[in-house]
Amino acid sequence: AMMFLGGGRVGTTGVLSGTAVAEMAVDQTIGTFDPIHNHSFAFGLGWDSVSQPGLAAVGFDGWAKGGDSNDYGAAIVVSPQAQLGVVVLDASFGGSARAIVIAERVLLRALFENGRIAAFPSPLLPVVPPLVSVPDGLLAAIAGEYAQSGLIVQLRPQPDGSLQAWFGSDAGWTP
Repeated sequence: AMMFLGGGRVGTTGVLSGTAVAEMAVDQTIGTFDPIHNHSFAFGLGWDSVSQPGLAAVGFDGWAKGGDSNDYGAAIVVSPQAQLGVVVLDASFGGSARAIVIAERVLLRALFENGRIAAFPSPLLPVVPPLVSVPDGLLAAIAGEYAQSGLIVQLRPQPDGSLQAWFGSDAGWTP
């Protein structure tokens, strides 16, 4: 983390040029074929995301790199602008996505406790109502179970017009 916070230097030792570190922070997905920008997959060079939404919401940059196995996740999240970084190891189902969320919250707490942001942000609501009405029949058409890489997701339409995702495991379905 120190190398990225130090612009490519660790103490007096140069590891990468400042230009190389700056290039790592460039979102490589901008201008690609994907028409919908996704902060979780705003790939930098060597980073899973260079656009952490929680840090961006309070005016700070944030770069994240995660690592996963079946039962654990790890993440490093740095904010060169804030000169802060954190590593989180998570030994539970949820992988690096959960570890990245925890790391981002730790950095937000540090920014708050050091007086660099006025308030500790509240988490978003677990269910966000749709901004526009959903066309008739769309939610029913996409409801069902989907699987990818050992993950099973069940999409369930809700009475308020939202769509809720439930994750399957040996213990059952979890929203």
